[in-house]
Parts: sequence; structure tokens; C-alpha cells
Amino acid sequence: MNKNIRQEIIMNILHKLWKDRRGYTSAVSLLLVVTILGIGSIVGLATLKHHMTHEFIDVATSLKNLDQSFNAPCYGKFIDDNHSDRPHRRRGRRND
Repeated sequence: MNKNIRQEIIMNILHKLWKDRRGYTSAVSLLLVVTILGIGSIVGLATLKHHMTHEFIDVATSLKNLDQSFNAPCYGKFIDDNHSDRPHRRRGRRND
């Protein structure tokens, strides 16, 4: 019995909310604001994607062109000619 009364009260409240027209204009304006924010976020995310991709390409190019050669005054200049995926297998050559 208690469950039926709760259901009836909830249905009565929902029916009143469904019939209420006072919030109609605010709902339409809220929908307009949400639509504008959605379109703006899509454009912003597309721009963010473009800039992030460009930044990762710049980092990849920098890493690709990184020179691992060094000069030790008492041993001469060492040139890293290793371009393989396994740098621990091949060592650089000594260039005097």
C-alpha cells in the first residue's frame, strides 16, 4: 500500500511538470546555449588536434635529426653512425 501511494505521488508530480509551460522559454534558450557550446567545442577540439599533431611532427623531426656525436679531447672525435633500432649492438666508430 505504501508503494502505491509513492508511485501515485510521483506520477502526480510528473504530470504537473509535464503540463507546466512556465519554463518553456528558458528551456529553448538553454537548448540554444548548449548547441552553441557544442559547436564551439567541436571547432576548438579540431584546432587542438591540428596543433598537437603539428607539435608531435616537430618533435619527431627533432629526434630524427638528433646528432649523438661527441668530442673527447684525449680520445678524439666519436661519430655515431648507428641508425638501427638496436643501438646497443653496434657502436660508433672512432674518427681521429
